[in-house]
Amino acid sequence: MMSNSLKFILDECIECQLCVEDCPFLSKYNWMPKDVARDLLNELDQNKRYIMECLLCGLCKTVCPKNLDFPSVIAHARQSFSKYVANEIYYRLSLPDDSLFFPKAYKTYKGITYSFPENGSFKYIFFPGCSMSSYSPEAVKEIYRGLREKFYSVGFADTCCGKPLADIGLTERASRWLSNLENHFIKHGCRNIIVACPMCYYYLKKSLPRSYRILTVYETLGEMLIKETNHLSLRVTIHDGCPDRFEGIFAAQVRSLLRDYKIIEMKHSRKKSLCCGAGGMASIADPNLTLKLSSARAEEFSSTGADLMVVYCYTCAQIFWSTQPDIQTKHALDLVLGTRDSSEDIKSGEINNLVAKILMEQI
Repeated sequence: MMSNSLKFILDECIECQLCVEDCPFLSKYNWMPKDVARDLLNELDQNKRYIMECLLCGLCKTVCPKNLDFPSVIAHARQSFSKYVANEIYYRLSLPDDSLFFPKAYKTYKGITYSFPENGSFKYIFFPGCSMSSYSPEAVKEIYRGLREKFYSVGFADTCCGKPLADIGLTERASRWLSNLENHFIKHGCRNIIVACPMCYYYLKKSLPRSYRILTVYETLGEMLIKETNHLSLRVTIHDGCPDRFEGIFAAQVRSLLRDYKIIEMKHSRKKSLCCGAGGMASIADPNLTLKLSSARAEEFSSTGADLMVVYCYTCAQIFWSTQPDIQTKHALDLVLGTRDSSEDIKSGEINNLVAKILMEQI
């Protein structure tokens, strides 16, 4: 099946190089999708590690005149390649079913806990995602209070959606994780899942049965989210997350939420947004590629003259806090709620220090 997908890319790629112009992964190797397909058709062995550098961000598909879905071909190839990298410690830190899963270690290190109802049946479950529950516990608690005020019957799931497992190509483990997640929802009699993360939103929407309703915090709470209005004079620009590239649900809802701010768009926005550098776990395979992307985004931010770059993905926020500490980056939810995030701690190297500690403990 994979060979058919590769042959399709080989046959259909017209070598226009539009994707190469926008993609740092392809431009790094000076390859077009056709070149990658040809190489992978020869043999997929552990020397083809470059496939882990693809961001799976979808920008190449957006600019492709033939609408070729190159990221899905790479994702498929990773299913065969994942056995070579799954046990490497940096990947283990990103996999939710592993004992080294970093968000769990980070919350333990920071003493972050949530004492929300865990027993009984609920009409809704709030699913903040592992990045938000790690980097902005104040916002998590504030949103949960708002949801309880509006709906009352609201449960809470402090866990990962499982997409990192799928991104690396570990399909069986991803399926088991998703099955356990669905069993959790069934246990609480709930089919209405409210999410804050675009990655969780689109992954759960695609992966769970159609009987589930996946909702965003923006559509469920709307203007109830606005608690802080002291910064309306700020000029803001919005970094759009890759999972939202094709449907634009979060892009529209966040811009509506921030409509009283002066919004200045960057050169690459909405469908043509640049990846922050974390997509497809490429930051593990090539940290320099991540730095190149976040730097490009920082340059676009600076060129707008905006005071603040607003994101709606906490993984994007963490990447910018870590690699571009001099630019002002804030998650949309923290901006309107007036809640405190972990930006200053992360800018000071907290994540790198904790990762180093975990690595030392494994020696």
